Amino acid sequence: MAKERSKVKPVDKAALMPKTPGARYRGTFDIQRWRSAIQRATDPTHPDRSLLYNIYEDILLDLHLTAVTEKRIEDLKGSKIRFVDRGKEIQEINWLIEAPWFYDMLSEIMEARLWGYTASWLDLSGGEFQKYELLCRHNVIPERGLFVRQPGDREGTSIVPPSPYANYVITAGKADSLGLLLKAAPVVYLKRGDISDWATFNEMFAAPIRKGTYPPYDAQIKKELFEAIEKSGGFQALLHPAGTELDIMQASSGGAVATYLGFANFCDKQLSKAFLLNTMTMDAEGGQYKGDIHADGEKLVLRSDRRFVLAVLNTELWRLLEAHGFKPGNGKFVCDEEETLSLKDRMEVDREVAKQVIIPPVYWYERYGIPVPEDGPQAALQPAFPTWSASDPMKPTTALPTKKITLRSFFV
Repeated sequence: MAKERSKVKPVDKAALMPKTPGARYRGTFDIQRWRSAIQRATDPTHPDRSLLYNIYEDILLDLHLTAVTEKRIEDLKGSKIRFVDRGKEIQEINWLIEAPWFYDMLSEIMEARLWGYTASWLDLSGGEFQKYELLCRHNVIPERGLFVRQPGDREGTSIVPPSPYANYVITAGKADSLGLLLKAAPVVYLKRGDISDWATFNEMFAAPIRKGTYPPYDAQIKKELFEAIEKSGGFQALLHPAGTELDIMQASSGGAVATYLGFANFCDKQLSKAFLLNTMTMDAEGGQYKGDIHADGEKLVLRSDRRFVLAVLNTELWRLLEAHGFKPGNGKFVCDEEETLSLKDRMEVDREVAKQVIIPPVYWYERYGIPVPEDGPQAALQPAFPTWSASDPMKPTTALPTKKITLRSFFV
């Protein structure tokens, strides 16, 4: 498929560069600031998502949240995506799929389900790949289709049709979507507070506490006792004058551990439910039957992710391919479903299919990884034909071809 000359006008990428790129704000966040961020992001007159995105970057430091989100992204990146036209692969476009930037694009399209509306710059000028990068989310106003030079600005550059920049920008997600991370934020902050309290508890009560007394009117002994305590390590110490009482009241250590750990585990399970529709594929518990049910829920999520990404590729990326002269025609991106059958079961299925239709010899070589002879794929010399009884409803009404190839004859 030959590429035709691009018909789009060149644009100045500098208009989509932030004025002050750099490190993000890494201050302290809590549920109150999360609520304020939602109000700012959904302001009907001047929406600003920069604070909300700062919170998203902050909560993704949580290890469990990282695990459940990366599990979805890595599953997508491991899928086999091809561009086909009426069943035939189009190599002029498939070579793009094998490039490293394509995997980055898949990740960022998928992240639109987590972060909300996402826009990326893809330059295919001259029918060749030039550059790909994610447009800073803090500088995008999805509701107006604008890229602003500084977060909080009201005016910027349009990145949606009919703007000429639209021929270089891929968007994913709804303009009003704030992403799934919106729901995860309060759970992460509750968990973070729980673990912080647990650490404080361990510091106060899990380590031994040193206790010392000194004569109330002897300043020299008091000073020496303080010096000895300071030199003996960093554990807690309680010093008080002789004749006074100092009681330490503490909860049962076993009960405290169960309380803190139980709440942290509860928060992790809520995150697993939100992102994977299950808990057991992240933390093994229960029996095989329960595990299968939870795995089915996860498969629904991963299948939905693949369909979402394919929809973006077949609309947004397809539009850019056509604009830059790749001539995608009637072609589309497809994703091969993951093989779940064992080799033995796959051979049984193929054997039954071979009874009904003619299968080209090349199929068997590709399916089972058999080296192809130098003179090309070859069929068995003496194929074995299936037999049917007179009453078999599957018996064909016409004579079988004389060169029918079956799996049984192929491996004889």
